[in-house]
Amino acid sequence: MDKHGWLFKASLLSIATLTNAAAAVQVTVPMIMKDLPNQSQASIELLMSVTSFGILLFILLSNFLTRLIGNKKTVVLGVAIAVIAGLFPCSRKTMRSYWRHVSCLVLV
Repeated sequence: MDKHGWLFKASLLSIATLTNAAAAVQVTVPMIMKDLPNQSQASIELLMSVTSFGILLFILLSNFLTRLIGNKKTVVLGVAIAVIAGLFPCSRKTMRSYWRHVSCLVLV
């Protein structure tokens, strides 16, 4: 793959965006606390920090997966998991369940 081509640059940008999206959402904690008065501050902050645990877990697994299926397939698998886990909380049943939502954030 050409490192100066648009496909490489777009791929790198999408991976960087997926890994940094959680940090961008942390500024919304006060607004989430207003919208969810029945949830504790600790549980709302857990929503923001749990994605870091997922990133850590998949970083540890990535070396094994890379050897097993290769670099490109590992990246595609990671992006696919992030997209699916990012869209899953949009379902009605998941929106009602706090812990389902947290489990999706671990995967993102």
